Amino acid sequence: MKSTFFYISPTVVWTIIIVYLSTMPTSSLTDYSLIHMLAIDKIAHVVIYAIYSLLILYSVSRGRPSSISANQWIFAWLWSVTIGILMEIIQSKFFPERHFDFLDIIANIIGSTAGLSIFKFFKQSSIWKYL
Repeated sequence: MKSTFFYISPTVVWTIIIVYLSTMPTSSLTDYSLIHMLAIDKIAHVVIYAIYSLLILYSVSRGRPSSISANQWIFAWLWSVTIGILMEIIQSKFFPERHFDFLDIIANIIGSTAGLSIFKFFKQSSIWKYL
């Protein structure tokens, strides 16, 4: 039987990655044009938060997708979206090179929702047994 740590640790690691990426200076990303950066930025938010909500749901299910309750689905989505909103607020308040971007929050919400959809797909397929 796998320990709780086994199921939670990927989510904790991903949270740390999100915090790091959300607080790193933007000056290290100046080699791209503004339009190119905006497109990449929004896609990155969707992908990062899709993975995040998928990992949260995996953690709360303890690797058993058939045992997930409606409350766990809601918790995973709300937790992912809340972290996304908080990171935008923290960026604007504590990191002078960073700013609040409402479109980032929309991308985070889309990503969080997409992650749960991906999880639902895995749950209904035979892919799950390989994860």
